[in-house]
Amino acid sequence: MLIAAAVDSVNPCCFAILIFLFGTLLIAGRRRRILPIGLSFIAAIFLSYFLMGLGVYSAIQAAGSSITHLLQLEIKS
Repeated sequence: MLIAAAVDSVNPCCFAILIFLFGTLLIAGRRRRILPIGLSFIAAIFLSYFLMGLGVYSAIQAAGSSITHLLQLEIKS
């Protein structure tokens, strides 16, 4: 798990998104607007990763159940 986190931390896409976020925050200018923008960015990233994780989990479950079903058919035959 730590290795995966280390690999993800040097992701060039992540750097590009952070640069975009910092640019947006600089344009916002006022401190009152920076917090909602930053929090919405964090929420969007969390939601994206959460939904992708659910999709991967569902795909693994679906693949596992179909493989188990095939194995059961072969054992009965």
